[in-house]
Amino acid sequence: MLAINWKTSWPLVESAIAAHNAGHVIGTKKNGSPKYDLNKVLRTPHQHLLKEMVRMYSKQLADYKWLHISATLPPYHTNCVSLGKAI
Repeated sequence: MLAINWKTSWPLVESAIAAHNAGHVIGTKKNGSPKYDLNKVLRTPHQHLLKEMVRMYSKQLADYKWLHISATLPPYHTNCVSLGKAI
Protein backbone atom coordinates (compact mmCIF):
# COMPACT_ATOMS: atom_id res chain seq x y z
CA MET A 1 0.00 0.00 0.00
CA LEU A 2 1.00 3.58 -0.58
CA ALA A 3 0.72 6.02 2.28
CA ILE A 4 -1.14 9.19 1.40
CA ASN A 5 -0.91 10.62 4.90
CA TRP A 6 1.85 13.27 5.08
CA LYS A 7 3.34 11.96 8.33
CA THR A 8 3.56 8.46 6.88
CA SER A 9 4.73 9.47 3.41
CA TRP A 10 7.64 11.72 4.33
CA PRO A 11 9.72 9.10 6.20
CA LEU A 12 9.38 6.88 3.11
CA VAL A 13 10.64 9.71 0.92
CA GLU A 14 13.53 10.42 3.30
CA SER A 15 14.65 6.79 3.22
CA ALA A 16 14.47 6.80 -0.60
CA ILE A 17 16.61 9.97 -0.72
CA ALA A 18 19.16 8.45 1.67
CA ALA A 19 19.33 5.27 -0.42
CA HIS A 20 19.74 7.31 -3.62
CA ASN A 21 22.50 9.47 -2.13
CA ALA A 22 24.29 6.43 -0.67
CA GLY A 23 24.67 5.10 -4.19
CA HIS A 24 26.68 8.16 -5.22
CA VAL A 25 29.45 8.16 -2.59
CA ILE A 26 32.81 8.64 -4.33
CA GLY A 27 35.12 8.64 -1.33
CA THR A 28 35.65 9.90 2.19
CA LYS A 29 36.43 13.43 3.34
CA LYS A 30 39.26 14.18 5.78
CA ASN A 31 36.77 14.38 8.64
CA GLY A 32 35.47 10.88 7.86
CA SER A 33 32.15 11.90 6.35
CA PRO A 34 31.19 10.56 2.92
CA LYS A 35 32.15 12.53 -0.18
CA TYR A 36 29.34 12.58 -2.76
CA ASP A 37 29.24 13.07 -6.52
CA LEU A 38 27.44 16.43 -6.37
CA ASN A 39 26.12 16.08 -9.93
CA LYS A 40 24.07 13.05 -8.94
CA VAL A 41 22.96 13.42 -5.30
CA LEU A 42 19.85 15.14 -4.01
CA ARG A 43 21.12 18.08 -1.99
CA THR A 44 19.22 19.97 0.70
CA PRO A 45 17.37 22.37 -1.67
CA HIS A 46 16.26 19.39 -3.78
CA GLN A 47 15.12 17.56 -0.65
CA HIS A 48 13.09 20.57 0.53
CA LEU A 49 11.45 20.89 -2.89
CA LEU A 50 10.60 17.19 -2.92
CA LYS A 51 9.21 17.46 0.62
CA GLU A 52 6.97 20.35 -0.45
CA MET A 53 5.78 18.42 -3.51
CA VAL A 54 4.89 15.39 -1.38
CA ARG A 55 3.04 17.64 1.09
CA MET A 56 1.07 19.36 -1.69
CA TYR A 57 0.20 16.07 -3.40
CA SER A 58 -0.90 14.69 -0.04
CA LYS A 59 -3.27 17.66 0.27
CA GLN A 60 -4.64 16.93 -3.21
CA LEU A 61 -5.33 13.33 -2.16
CA ALA A 62 -6.78 14.27 1.23
CA ASP A 63 -9.98 12.33 0.52
CA TYR A 64 -8.05 9.06 0.52
CA LYS A 65 -6.61 7.32 3.58
CA TRP A 66 -4.71 4.48 1.85
CA LEU A 67 -4.46 3.38 -1.77
CA HIS A 68 -3.09 0.19 -3.24
CA ILE A 69 0.03 0.67 -5.37
CA SER A 70 -1.94 -0.64 -8.36
CA ALA A 71 -4.60 2.06 -7.94
CA THR A 72 -4.70 4.81 -10.51
CA LEU A 73 -3.88 8.10 -8.80
CA PRO A 74 -5.21 11.44 -10.00
CA PRO A 75 -2.59 13.60 -11.74
CA TYR A 76 -0.40 15.88 -9.69
CA HIS A 77 -1.21 19.47 -10.63
CA THR A 78 2.10 21.17 -11.33
CA ASN A 79 1.12 24.11 -13.47
CA CYS A 80 1.97 27.60 -12.20
CA VAL A 81 -1.62 28.49 -11.32
CA SER A 82 -2.18 25.36 -9.20
CA LEU A 83 1.15 25.71 -7.41
CA GLY A 84 0.67 29.46 -6.87
CA LYS A 85 -2.76 28.97 -5.31
CA ALA A 86 -1.47 26.17 -3.08
CA ILE A 87 1.47 28.20 -1.84
